[in-house]
Amino acid sequence: MPDPRIERRKLHDIIFITIAAALCGCDEWNDIEEFGELRYDWLKTILELPNGIPLHDTFNRVFSLIEPQALQQCFMSRLKDVARLTEGRIISIYGRRMCNSGEKGNKAIMHMVSAWSNANNMVVAQQKINDKSSEITAIPALLDMQEIKGCLVTIDAMGCQQEIASKIVSKEADYILAVKGNQGHLYDDIQEAFDRETAIQSATSVNTGHGRIEKRTCGIITDTEWICKKDKWEGLQTLIKIQSERTIKSTGETQLQTRYYISSRQADAAFFNRAVREHRGAENKLHGIGCSVWRRQK
Repeated sequence: MPDPRIERRKLHDIIFITIAAALCGCDEWNDIEEFGELRYDWLKTILELPNGIPLHDTFNRVFSLIEPQALQQCFMSRLKDVARLTEGRIISIYGRRMCNSGEKGNKAIMHMVSAWSNANNMVVAQQKINDKSSEITAIPALLDMQEIKGCLVTIDAMGCQQEIASKIVSKEADYILAVKGNQGHLYDDIQEAFDRETAIQSATSVNTGHGRIEKRTCGIITDTEWICKKDKWEGLQTLIKIQSERTIKSTGETQLQTRYYISSRQADAAFFNRAVREHRGAENKLHGIGCSVWRRQK
């Protein structure tokens, strides 16, 4: 990591403290300095810290001089060492507003798209969404940051775009894309397919937790002729329908929901049922990590 300063403290000390503090919920330079002071004994076992914990002005100055792309490249290089995306793994992509951004109107709102590897239980890549852009343009850039050959990429309805499907297939990976009203004709075609044709295979799973019971039934159709413009969807192989029946134990209330997906993968209904459930579970994990709060004890 190139250091832009002439007279300098140890750059890796400053970066390590900042990342550790940010993971614990610190989002101000004063908080990062205080985190360092409170955790000095622990940090000293890892870092050199020849002059103690840097002042908050030092953290601010260093990160204002560091080239963001250079830091990102170093960070991604390290991630590839500890979290290799081997074939067969599921990579779930989400777009969301960063926690605490835009807080009380005095901070800029920041949106990110993140790639989550459930097998590694970590975010393996992130891409900021530019103010005049959207997830549709940020997702291809995120995909270009990773080697995803042989992986299965799952994305919510915002990413259900022909260009994104083509990008995934071009990188020798497969996709599962959620389909909603933003792709009107595609949604209607899939709905009609399941209304008029019996699924060639189905699988049911039942899960309990958080005071509810959820029964999920997945049906698949491999006849893609139902899709009017199927050639626009690169590699399309399977139409997926998942019906969920969620019962609240305390009240007995039951909620029903039907969701549709398309995929370039050929597999059985049980596989798709697990993959979609893993995507939704990973979303909860990513939200929890993004909203982690550092609670310091005095």
